[in-house]
Amino acid sequence: MERVLHSGILPDDSGRARSEKAALTAYALIMVGAALLWGFAYWALGRPVSATIPAGYSFFSALSLLYFFRTKRYGVFRFTQLLFLLCLPCFVQWSLGGFAHSGVVLIWAILCPLGSLMLGGAVGKSSVFWLGAYLVLIAVSAYLDSLLSGLIPPFPHLITVLFFALNIAAVSSVVFVLLRYYLSENQDIMGVIDEKNRMLDERAQSLVEEKERTERALTEAERLRREAEMQRKAAEEARATVEEQSRQLLELDRIKTRFFSNMSHEFRTPLTLIIGPLEHLLSQAHQKLDAEQSRQFEVMLRNSRRLLRLINQLLDISKIEAGKMELRARETNVVEFLRAITLSFVPYAERKGISVEFCSNWEELPLFLDAEKMEKILYNLLSNALKFTPEKGRVSVSLGSCDGQSSNDVEVAVKDTGRGIPPNQIPHLFDRFFQVDGSATREQEGTGIGLSLVKDLVEVHHGSIRVESEYPGGTEFIIRLPRGREHLSESEIVEALEQESYGSQPLLEMASVEGRLSPAPPSQESREEAARKPGMECVLVVDDNSDVRQYVRVCLQDTLWVEEATNGLEGVDRARELKPDLVVSDVMMPKLDGHELCRILKGDTQFAQMPIILLTARASEEMKVAGLKIGADDYLSKPFSSGELKARVENLLKIRRHELRLRQFNDTLAKLNQKLQDQSALLKKQAITDGWTGLFNRRHLEARLAEELAEAKRTGAPLTVMMADADFFKKINDQFSHQAGDQVLQAIAQILMKNVCHSDIAARYGGEEFVVVLPGVTLETGVTFSEKIRKLVESSNWSSIHPDLKVTISLGVSSNTDVPHHDQLLALADEKLYQSKREGRNRVSY
Repeated sequence: MERVLHSGILPDDSGRARSEKAALTAYALIMVGAALLWGFAYWALGRPVSATIPAGYSFFSALSLLYFFRTKRYGVFRFTQLLFLLCLPCFVQWSLGGFAHSGVVLIWAILCPLGSLMLGGAVGKSSVFWLGAYLVLIAVSAYLDSLLSGLIPPFPHLITVLFFALNIAAVSSVVFVLLRYYLSENQDIMGVIDEKNRMLDERAQSLVEEKERTERALTEAERLRREAEMQRKAAEEARATVEEQSRQLLELDRIKTRFFSNMSHEFRTPLTLIIGPLEHLLSQAHQKLDAEQSRQFEVMLRNSRRLLRLINQLLDISKIEAGKMELRARETNVVEFLRAITLSFVPYAERKGISVEFCSNWEELPLFLDAEKMEKILYNLLSNALKFTPEKGRVSVSLGSCDGQSSNDVEVAVKDTGRGIPPNQIPHLFDRFFQVDGSATREQEGTGIGLSLVKDLVEVHHGSIRVESEYPGGTEFIIRLPRGREHLSESEIVEALEQESYGSQPLLEMASVEGRLSPAPPSQESREEAARKPGMECVLVVDDNSDVRQYVRVCLQDTLWVEEATNGLEGVDRARELKPDLVVSDVMMPKLDGHELCRILKGDTQFAQMPIILLTARASEEMKVAGLKIGADDYLSKPFSSGELKARVENLLKIRRHELRLRQFNDTLAKLNQKLQDQSALLKKQAITDGWTGLFNRRHLEARLAEELAEAKRTGAPLTVMMADADFFKKINDQFSHQAGDQVLQAIAQILMKNVCHSDIAARYGGEEFVVVLPGVTLETGVTFSEKIRKLVESSNWSSIHPDLKVTISLGVSSNTDVPHHDQLLALADEKLYQSKREGRNRVSY
């Protein structure tokens, strides 16, 4: 690539421009002159064709030089001159008659390199190149000439050759001089041009590299963009796939939940009809079954209960996995709760030779917990402890605070003296379906879901559980539960619906492990006698399943009269007809379900107090709460044991009998209570009033006077006390009888009561003396009031008592402005009273 000399690089002053123009003009004139001279010479020699050769050389040399000056492209000029110098000898030889005139070739070969060297001298190192090129040309020309005419060629046209040679030399010399002059004048500029060309080359190279980098970056960015787009599409497809899978999983979860809910009903109903009849048969074993049959039935019953327990655990796990295990916590005395659960395991533990203990730091501790779920927790922990504890071992349940903790939590610990748990097994102990000994030869049976369920149920209570074990040496499970209710949401707290008993469920569960624990059944004679007993309590059984009705009848008919109804609607009609003492009803029935039956009967005043037990195969907490809310008194989940049914029926009937007696007692107590209230009111009145006059007594007077005086002192209000005494009262008693004296006192009391205000205090002070306290009344007003009372007594008609009877009174008045204390106030009034008596009676002193 040739360097480009931009016009902006060269100096643009007027002197240099004139120099360049003069050089160009001189060269052009020389070239034109040389062309004319050459042309004339060849024309004169009779070779007009050859005249075009020097003329063309001169003409194209002038054009190339002009191009050089205009564009500053030195390479183009050099190439043009080289072309002419190489090609012109061939044309000369051809015009002179070929290679036979080799002398011309020799002279041309000498002169042409001379001109080329002069041209090449302007550019320095390139002279070596041109010299070498023309030496090769000389050698080639000499070789060709020797082949044709020998080594010493003839010179027939010596004058032409000499003229030609001199002409060429002159032209080349002129070109050399002009170029030397021009380049010497512009040497500095050429250096700058070269430096600028180098910088431009570097800049061009850097731009090319930058362009390549930019293209690579753009290519990389485009590649990354395409990859990002592909990844985005892949992510969207993956998200769509995940969403679809999530939707399918949710649908499967809903299907699974519905399946377990339906299977709960399908499992529990047949289990009820297995466990119930088995229990009944075993209760009759001593009369109807031999030992082998009794043993087989016990095995059947034990395994049926075990199956029920496994079903319940699987259903609980299903609820937990579906996120539907809800906490329904009630405030419970956890000490009583734990003690009852622990004691329910004592009979089974004693038969194994294991001691069971319970200890607590409190006598009573309220704690919010779900009793049903907490019973399952303790059952699993205690049954495991008893299962792995050897004979003469010990199992303890303790309740205490969290030592070393600032929190208010409590800890429930279940500890045994069994063989312990290997350390490498402890981290997996609460994993679902994990068993410490999972081999086929393990000593204890199990499913591996009990402790996992325990952990889940503890976490539902917002608590935690950990295990400490020494292997071998025993194991301790520690449950930490928060106190208070701040950690619970409103939906997790429910009010107590009834007084629940604790420990019944673990006792029944342990019966499935140990065997049957029931009292001996009544004899046949006692059952027949009970069936004929008049006034026997009636139980109505409502269920659309005839087997269930028959089973309940068999369970209850020994001591109760049992009637049946096949659906809810018939049950309502039969209840209104029979007026039973208790109703046992299924929940899911045709025509009318158990909830609606309960609502109708409880809404009828004649059945409002009648107990109702609901039976259902759906053992959810929500179903139980729904039944209890509409008025059901108890709730049994299928399958249920005959013993539990009998116990609940008997308890409710006993409560009903107690309620009937209690209502009678309440009626009696209500009457007695009214009498007591009347007597109490009378006693209260007698405690503060005088029995003969009806005025306040002296004790109440002094208490009220102290209160009024303190209030007057606080507010600065006046207070006046008037004390009155019947004149010659002893004479009235002696002359007219004591009865007449009593009537006089009553009459004076009536005068006082008619004339005092509601805020005034009128009292009998003792004997024939009366006191009136006048709050907010000044001494002057009190004197006026006293004078009024005196006149009223004096002017009263006493003839109704005795025709000759005349009654007057003497009065003394004092005020709180005179003395500060109530005793002093009374004493001052008494003093003024006796002053009136000394001054002649029937007057007011103050």
